[in-house]
This record gives sequence, C-alpha cells and structure tokens, in this order.
Amino acid sequence: MFPAINTGRFTTRGTASGMKFFYNVNIYKQLQDNDLKVNLKKKEDLIAQASELAGITDLKEKEMLSRSYMKAWFDVGPSPRETYQELADTFFGHTRAALDQVKAHYDSIREGFQKKP
Repeated sequence: MFPAINTGRFTTRGTASGMKFFYNVNIYKQLQDNDLKVNLKKKEDLIAQASELAGITDLKEKEMLSRSYMKAWFDVGPSPRETYQELADTFFGHTRAALDQVKAHYDSIREGFQKKP
C-alpha cells in the first residue's frame, strides 16, 4: 500500500496519462472514420465509372479499363463494413460482365482457329 502522502501524486499522474490516452484513442477513431468515409466516396466513384463499361464497344479498351478499375478498387483501402458487401457485389458485377464479354469474344476467335484444320 502507498502512504497517504504519495497517493494524491500517483492519482493525479495516472489520471492525466489516462486522459491523454483516451484523447489519443478518440482522435485515432475520428481519423479512421474520416478515412472510411473518403474510401467509401472513392469506391462509389469507381462503381459509377465501372457502370459505364457497358457502353464501350472497343473490347481492348473495355478490358484495359476493367482491369485498371479493379486495381484501383484494391488500392483504395477499407470502407465501412455495413456497405462493403453491397458495394463489392455491384462493382464486381459491372467489371465481371465486361470481362466476360471480352472472354467470349476471344473464345469465339479461338474456336474459329480450331475448326479450320
């Protein structure tokens, strides 16, 4: 047990460091929430860009844009857990459809080469 004379000094120091700790934790949470909001906005913008892939007729451009959007998606970072699955399903639905069109085109060309001999 501490003597009564020193108890006040330890309590004051402990409270100050505890307050500083919780202050830093609060700032960290606020920064993290802000980062999640910024990442959410970036991912929403990528979904808007990916939705325009259906209107592109040039297959090379469609493939290149799809892959660049997918790379950008993974580079953005985390977004809020509540909306992540819905956003990911929407985004990858658009990019997968575009890449499936490209794959179907290349498969039809490949079939043409295989039938000639």
